[in-house]
Amino acid sequence: MKKTILTILGVAATFASFAQGTIVIASNAGATIYPILLPDGSKAVGNNYSVEVFSKTTDPANKIGPTMTLASNGRFSLSGSQTVGNGAPGAIVDLIARAWDNTTGATYDEAKLKGSSTFKSPALGGDVDGDPSTPPSAALPMVTGKPEGFQNIQLQGAVVIPEPSTIALGALGAAALLLRRRK
Repeated sequence: MKKTILTILGVAATFASFAQGTIVIASNAGATIYPILLPDGSKAVGNNYSVEVFSKTTDPANKIGPTMTLASNGRFSLSGSQTVGNGAPGAIVDLIARAWDNTTGATYDEAKLKGSSTFKSPALGGDVDGDPSTPPSAALPMVTGKPEGFQNIQLQGAVVIPEPSTIALGALGAAALLLRRRK
């Protein structure tokens, strides 16, 4: 009998340790939309821009929900609560949102115009205490209005790093100009 009770308690503890919290992914708090910003500071709008949200790292295993596209008003969202795999209900986790111009690359890594933002989530929703008689807490939007909450993402163009031979040619040209000026 003791072994059975201990086994049941062990299994319950194991499942409790894998509890997953939830969050609502949306770039607005009420009527306020936190936009994706282009390099000139204007708001990105329309489905030419893609957004992904991850918990803690950009490892695909930590991606929260599918890739989203921006709406015509610059808002992005996923319907319903999304599971945060490495965050228990009630926990606050580090989130990373990445956005890119999908006309310059199909993925974030390929895109020439992209940006990311890190921030802290609100307390994740879900069954915080594991008590079936207590209803689970609601998943809160990732936009918290707090300084550590999601505000916006500034997209930047890809930085072009010159090849060593280009740098060497530039240095030789500069040296030639200096020598000519001395004569």
